[in-house]
Parts: sequence; C-alpha cells; structure tokens
Amino acid sequence: MNIVIRDATADDFPILFEISAIVHQRDYGGFIPADERAEFNARYELTDENRDSFVALCHERLALGTWHYVVATNEAGEILGYTQALQADEHHLVKRGMFVRPEYQGQGIGSHLMKISLEGVESGRVDLFVLKKNVRAQKLYEKYGFQSQGLADHTFFGAPLIKMSLKKP
Repeated sequence: MNIVIRDATADDFPILFEISAIVHQRDYGGFIPADERAEFNARYELTDENRDSFVALCHERLALGTWHYVVATNEAGEILGYTQALQADEHHLVKRGMFVRPEYQGQGIGSHLMKISLEGVESGRVDLFVLKKNVRAQKLYEKYGFQSQGLADHTFFGAPLIKMSLKKP
C-alpha cells in the first residue's frame, strides 16, 4: 500500500475525531479503571456534540501556531491515521497522540507517522506519554530511540502513564 503523509486540514478534523473515538474505545477502554470508565466512554462516544468539541479544540490549537496535525492517507485519499504534536519551544516537542484505524494497524502506518514527526526535530527533546499497559505502543516508540522516564505525574482517566523521551544532540 502506498501511504501519503500530509498536514491535516480543517476538513479532516471530523474524520480525525472518528478515528480517535474508535481507537480510544477499542484499544484503550480496557486500560481504564472501572470507576473512570463512564466518563471515558462519554468523552469518546461518537456523538455530534463530542465531534463538534473535538473539531473546535483542533481549530483553537492550530490558531496558536504551536500545534501540528499530520495524517496518513492511502492513494484514494482515505485517512488511515494521524498524529498530533505541540511544539513547546524551539527545542522541545511533545507528541500528543498517534491513532491508526484498527483495520490498518500493524501495516506500518504508525511507523510512517513517527518518522515524519521526528524528521523536523534536529536537536532537543521529544516527549510523549503512553499508557503503562500499552506495551505495543511502547515497543514502537523504543524502536525510534525513546526511553522510559518512569511513571508520569498524571494519569489518563485514572490509568497510569509512562513518560518516554527522545533526546537529539
């Protein structure tokens, strides 16, 4: 499959919400403690209200000029996955999620998105947070040189996170 990587446009945001919601429900829901699951499910339910909130947040972030959204598409233009990152400062990038449609997972799309995300980082540090129980994602990040910094000081709906960092000279 030929994968095309491009910057996301405002027209993509509703599709990015759909991918995010599906991946969160399918892949992350089992990691969320029972007492937090109702709030998690409500946040990632495929509703118009949630979609509109997500799209508005994407617009707000882009307006700041420090957020970047990148999509992976097939030759037909179907969005297969995306990643988002915050350029915290000149030498510090914070990856804020990478999501691939379930039916395309394991086909190298996450690797393509990771490569393009790191291409623009010449020096400094890249941080990300990953669910402690999401070993598959941790292995992908380690493949690109990220190292665990231990447990994060915050959680994702009560689920422990690991902070991972990549330092570039």
